[in-house]
Amino acid sequence: MRTKKYVQTASYGEWEGGSDMDCARCGKSISEPRLWIHIVNGGDAMLHRDDEGQSVDDVGDPRMCVVGPECTKAIGSNFITEDV
Repeated sequence: MRTKKYVQTASYGEWEGGSDMDCARCGKSISEPRLWIHIVNGGDAMLHRDDEGQSVDDVGDPRMCVVGPECTKAIGSNFITEDV
């Protein structure tokens, strides 16, 4: 299972509004969510989109989280899923 370290930006706390529709990386509100990452390993890593079938749904697998278009380049397209 391929993963990549999940990191929030330094400005995350400034933007984060406590909604499920806040970008998981920077915290900005997303009005029309269509890009998602799958956070695993207790919130430590993002799962490669091609490895979804290998994922285990447990407490270490928080869920699919929305990300904004500005953050996709930093995350990498192999970890982004569209329109969940």
